[in-house]
Amino acid sequence: MRRNAKVEVKASTDRKNHPVAEIKVDGELTHRFPSTSRISKALEVMTPIQLQERLDGGQYFFINGILFDFRDGEYGGFVHTDEGIDALQDVIGIRGRDDSRLSRNDQGTAKLSKVWSTKKIQVPGMDNGGAFDSRLTFSWNPFIETIRSNFDIVRLICLNGMTGLTSLFSAKIPLV
Repeated sequence: MRRNAKVEVKASTDRKNHPVAEIKVDGELTHRFPSTSRISKALEVMTPIQLQERLDGGQYFFINGILFDFRDGEYGGFVHTDEGIDALQDVIGIRGRDDSRLSRNDQGTAKLSKVWSTKKIQVPGMDNGGAFDSRLTFSWNPFIETIRSNFDIVRLICLNGMTGLTSLFSAKIPLV
């Protein structure tokens, strides 16, 4: 976690001439925002210097050199302590993205989550279509003061491997 970070902003354009913002955090970690991001779109109405002033002093959370999440310099909300982040990484962890269809719904290369339990469920009255998997997952974010838990049911819906996902229960667990 980079706190009260010094940020440099460089502006460029993509192939379609849309503005693109690239930041350098504390002189060493870089991130290039896609032209569709709110940060790059801000360059349509702000100069790079104005954007830099907005981002300067913010908090930036990198995983293996890749920006995972951030808050700009004006953010006054919740941020976990470094000790809290270390504890969450130890208990819940950071897992790489898997190759499933469901992983495409999330941005980034990693997830701040852990699948704690996966169990097979068989519903006898459903014959060949009665095989389900249940999944209990916990996830976290350094800027959110709760842990999110999800209990999902995953079912194979087609012989080509396509699955359906239904969330049966989700809760936000406050940290004390």
